[in-house]
Amino acid sequence: MIFFLSFLWSCKDNQKFTPEQTIIIAQVDSSVIQASGVIKLLQQKADSLKPLNEFESIKLYNSLYMLKENTAALKTYHDSLLKHSGDALSLNNLCIEASTQAAYVNGLVTAGKALYDNQSFSIGKWKDGTPKPIHDSIVTPIKKQ
Repeated sequence: MIFFLSFLWSCKDNQKFTPEQTIIIAQVDSSVIQASGVIKLLQQKADSLKPLNEFESIKLYNSLYMLKENTAALKTYHDSLLKHSGDALSLNNLCIEASTQAAYVNGLVTAGKALYDNQSFSIGKWKDGTPKPIHDSIVTPIKKQ
């Protein structure tokens, strides 16, 4: 009986959110869902490129790890919002932090999609679909004057 009553008490909705806070929670949910999809795509592509083009694979893994870490942080914000039981000011601050984190994750999702589609996030689509190898001055012979 005590267990049942404690279960009902834990399910009770103690927190009422304002319409703005509800919108922020929905945006956070949406960002997490989008990020999860892009994480799967980047993971598959990075794994398949690893034996073929290590440089491109490293770029994808770097994007993938940044997206995973920031999505995990966003999920933590989401959980904190849903479990929040403090005052209205701390809830508003938490909403601002969650909204900022969601915007950052959305930027990482956009960059991840661009990388997945063989596009550079900063300069657009590659002409032939794959970037050319980059050589630095250690590898490239220097012409003598």
